[in-house]
Parts: sequence; C-alpha cells; structure tokens
Amino acid sequence: AEYCYFIGSTYIFYSEVPSSMRTLGSSLGLLSFSFGALLSTSINLLLISLVPDNLDDGHVEYIYLLMFIILVINIRFFSKSPITKKKNTNIEDKDSVREDGEINTSCK
Repeated sequence: AEYCYFIGSTYIFYSEVPSSMRTLGSSLGLLSFSFGALLSTSINLLLISLVPDNLDDGHVEYIYLLMFIILVINIRFFSKSPITKKKNTNIEDKDSVREDGEINTSCK
C-alpha cells in the first residue's frame, strides 16, 4: 500500500503542482505520511496495554471502539473536505471577469 501511495503522490505532485513548488509538494506529502506513521505507532503503543496474555481477561472491545471512533472522524473529515473545496472554487474574482462574461487571463 505504501508503494501505491508514493507512486500516486509523486505523480500528482509532479503533474498538478507548478514546477517551482514540486519539491516542496513532494516533501510535504512525505511529511504527512511520516506523521501518519508516527500517529499509527503511538496508537499501537497505547493499545498494547489493553491486550493481556490471556485474551479472555482483557478488554479487546475497547480497541474496536477506538478504531470505530477514528473511522468516524476520518469519514467526517473527508466528506466535509470536498464540500469546502467546492465552495471555495466557485468564488469568482471581479477583476478577472470582463463585462462580456469572458475571463481575463492576462497578468497584472
């Protein structure tokens, strides 16, 4: 899965990002991946205390509850994110639209 992530993110950062920001975009993508790995490791270290040697004595259901809560937060974040992006992209700059409705692409 990590290889697929790196191939896809490298492709996006080199095809969608302006050429002056490609290195910065790639480094921010790798930084976010490393923070995710750090968060995953810390969650695993936190949850290892809930798993005893005998599984009948522990509370393994707390692990599933925590994973469900993380899943719900993740779904809410990603379902809200495209809506926010869509709202922000519909804003038109009054200076960039001419009177006849054409978009002015000249630089100021």
